Amino acid sequence: GNLGEESVKFIYERMCEAKKVFMYNMRYDARIMEYYGYKENKADLDKRRWMYAKFDMSKVDYYDVSVPVWLADTNQKYPSLKWSSLHFLGIEQLHFDEVIENAGSFFYLNPSENQDTVFYAAADALCTFLLATATVKYFTEAKHSAKFDNLMLYPLLHYENERIWLDGDVLKNLYIIATDRVDKMERDVYAMIGGQINLNSPVQVAQAFERLGIDTGERTSKGTMSVGIKILADLPKEYVEKFPALKSYINYKKTAKLISSYIKPLLKEYERRGYCRFAYKTTEVPTGRLACGKDGKNSFFSPINAQSLPKPHVKMEDVFDLGDRNLFSKKDNIIMGYKFVYSSYDEEGKHIIPDDPTYIGWVEGMDDDLNIRMAISPKMLEDSNDAEFLYCSFDYAAEELRIAANLSREPNWVDAFVHGDDIHKRTAVAIWGEEHYNRDYRKMAKYANFSILYGASSHSLYADSRYGFKSLQEAEDFYNKYKKALPTLFQWQDRLIYSARRKGMLQTFFGRPRRLRSYYENKQIGFANRSAGNTSVQGVAGDILKMVMIKLWRALFNNEEFKNDVAWRVAIHDEIGYTIRATKLMRILKIIKETQSVKLPEWPVEIITDPSVGWSMGRVYDFHMVEDDSELGYHFEPDLA
Repeated sequence: GNLGEESVKFIYERMCEAKKVFMYNMRYDARIMEYYGYKENKADLDKRRWMYAKFDMSKVDYYDVSVPVWLADTNQKYPSLKWSSLHFLGIEQLHFDEVIENAGSFFYLNPSENQDTVFYAAADALCTFLLATATVKYFTEAKHSAKFDNLMLYPLLHYENERIWLDGDVLKNLYIIATDRVDKMERDVYAMIGGQINLNSPVQVAQAFERLGIDTGERTSKGTMSVGIKILADLPKEYVEKFPALKSYINYKKTAKLISSYIKPLLKEYERRGYCRFAYKTTEVPTGRLACGKDGKNSFFSPINAQSLPKPHVKMEDVFDLGDRNLFSKKDNIIMGYKFVYSSYDEEGKHIIPDDPTYIGWVEGMDDDLNIRMAISPKMLEDSNDAEFLYCSFDYAAEELRIAANLSREPNWVDAFVHGDDIHKRTAVAIWGEEHYNRDYRKMAKYANFSILYGASSHSLYADSRYGFKSLQEAEDFYNKYKKALPTLFQWQDRLIYSARRKGMLQTFFGRPRRLRSYYENKQIGFANRSAGNTSVQGVAGDILKMVMIKLWRALFNNEEFKNDVAWRVAIHDEIGYTIRATKLMRILKIIKETQSVKLPEWPVEIITDPSVGWSMGRVYDFHMVEDDSELGYHFEPDLA
């Protein structure tokens, strides 16, 4: 706008020559230079994707100062440059609305009209430079984690730039089904309580439930009965049996949330431009995990939290009915060295072998009819044929438990993972003995493996309806048995908590800091202890994702051989989604699997991942490599994750 292309070109050349370029929130500036910047042909650039940007910021050796600023205290969300300047430097910058009378546009500040605009613009650069020196100690302290945080920003801005194409017919159908369902559930609830109320008002719902004699046992800070759906879902069975419309209210709230948070926003994005983009937040979650959500500053991103996209629950009677896609063989269920696996089980945990040999089964998740992920198309470009591309998802298998096994060296877990055993069965056997093992015990062990890992107590186990404990004593007995069965795990947790309390902070395996002193000093000891255990595992999981994002950029997305054949779709906790050209599927799957797997010399347990492949984000199926070429027929594997 103000500078002109020659000035920007001059600045870009200086950045490319510089040993290091200090930036604050580099994704915005780099995106301006590459994507929004001086484009010769915007329509052509948009059609061909980001790789044709004029000013290639990959040639700039950047250092994002917001990284060490955040690492100074990851409990501080989104530390802005102005906040950081005041906090670390004692410099209070001018605010935009102080600079010009009408703050409607950033791009037309005229220094000749107001001298403050010069200082406004210069202060950002000056404070960024000064902050680099003032906070570099936090970057050094965080070791590998800081490097991951910084290096992954350039790949991330390109992952965010990708257009994720939507299926409008699917979204319109979802909206019809969901709104019809909400209407019916409303009528059910009104019939139960004997009149109409505002079901989105917790106060009115609480009052109606109290008139029915329902007491959740929880109260808000104002003394009103709590009626959150998690609390209602944990009510005793007699309540649900006496008031079956309670289930209707819970489902009403869930479905209404789907409509407001996903179906409507995605439908709006489809009608506006045919695609969506997800914005990731790198300085929100204290453990270092990525978050996702609305960027209120511009409409480049879609107002959708991809991290909470519900998992589908889909049945597909003939997965190989694919028209012209001759990659797939009905006869032997094998696709060029890979095969789909069944994921349906009977009550005893045995695979259900269907009459139709091409039946694949069910994908884990939520709802047959309200599969939001079905709206995410596999195509890469607007004019791509859907048949050209497949959707592929890579999930890490029991990642957090594998990380905990590596860090704690709990022998029961390490041995189970090294030998490919069922970790939850192994835990159940360690608690109750081989002679008493059954699938109900395995289920309880699975719940406990995750909840106790993050600091659950016997009281929280008792409050969790999944266990079915009839008394606190029963929950305490189970907790003590679990602790006795996995003593090394608990010794490791105790050491973590002791160290965190003594130092006032915790550092993860890769060096990520979590400041906990203020919580201990304010007597929030339970929260601080749980945070220490939580960060030690989730912080490593977050760092693994960032490390993988950097490696994927080099191996695939910025590789001339593949970058027109594979595109980033989404990152959801331990799941990464891709669009892959069907004719390059096997080769790219192999690269992704090798890149996403993590085996460190000092870790006995490998962090492994396997693909699911299909025809939309909501229609993917487990997909495993056939090691023995002579193996024909069908491959059955229990779901041990």
